Amino acid sequence: MSMMFAATALIGLGVGLTALRVVWGKFKHKDAVNQVNYFYKRHADHIKKLKFHNQTIVVLDKPGDANKEVILFIHGSCARMGQWEHQIAAFADHGHRVVAYDAIGCGQSDKPDNKDMYQPSKFVDTADFIIQNVIASCPKRKAKVVIAGHSFGTYVALRVAERNLSLVSHKVLIGGTAMWQDIPGMKSKLAIFGLPNVMLWYLRPILGMSFQKLALSKKACHRLRRQEAEASSRNPVYMFAHFWRSIHQLEQPVFTDIPSLCLTGVDDQITPPGKCSSLCQMLPNATFGIVEGASHQVMQEEPAQVNEMILSFIRERREKSVSTPSH
Repeated sequence: MSMMFAATALIGLGVGLTALRVVWGKFKHKDAVNQVNYFYKRHADHIKKLKFHNQTIVVLDKPGDANKEVILFIHGSCARMGQWEHQIAAFADHGHRVVAYDAIGCGQSDKPDNKDMYQPSKFVDTADFIIQNVIASCPKRKAKVVIAGHSFGTYVALRVAERNLSLVSHKVLIGGTAMWQDIPGMKSKLAIFGLPNVMLWYLRPILGMSFQKLALSKKACHRLRRQEAEASSRNPVYMFAHFWRSIHQLEQPVFTDIPSLCLTGVDDQITPPGKCSSLCQMLPNATFGIVEGASHQVMQEEPAQVNEMILSFIRERREKSVSTPSH
């Protein structure tokens, strides 16, 4: 009798937890939903869809002055190009052609349940595909490319720059590190992704809140918090599970002498300033900068600071290259 009671109690608990989890998943902030959707609506005239490995990739391509650098924005893991919205607007206003995209599994791009599509090498291949088929193929382009990557996107930026040395003039690496496996506590944090996907589905609200606590500073506004929570909730569990289970496949990048700007938030807890500084020291031709009042999502939390630092870096390096005679 006691065993029957225990079994009934467990079943009831399971049903209750499932119902609670379903209700949690359906709870939406209308303004956050609109914020995420509006990015794509606002840029609809400059968004195109391309096929890569039989998957649709959503690409933003805003035209600019052919004599100014093309800026390619690469978002981080399980993120989206909309996180660069302030930079996209600022650099377009300064006359630059701006290109950004949602990687496979992210934003409005296809989200296949195929672990091979979420290997680190596939994200590098995607960025290379964008450079070759969107940027380099443009006959009007005269200037080179500035690659800006955030978080895991810095790894992608470093690797894709190796493949396109003749096309890339600068790299902007925000919230990056030399090797992601070296982040304190990374192995223990990733152990949870060894759980079955159904368990991750139950744990998802906790995982999301834990990540946001690390990614955003305490002073981040509620609007940004809700927006990021909404965007993250659209990622299928299998997508982020496949990604993090493949992270051990990261390869050591080749640190080229392409001029680089390494930025980090002073309160970044995911890639702390010390890690970003170490990356900067490993690059032969790099400048290090700390953004006050920001954590990991530095370009969203302090966009004005970040935009000015990047613009100044590009401007100074451009002037330096003009004033330095070629040999």
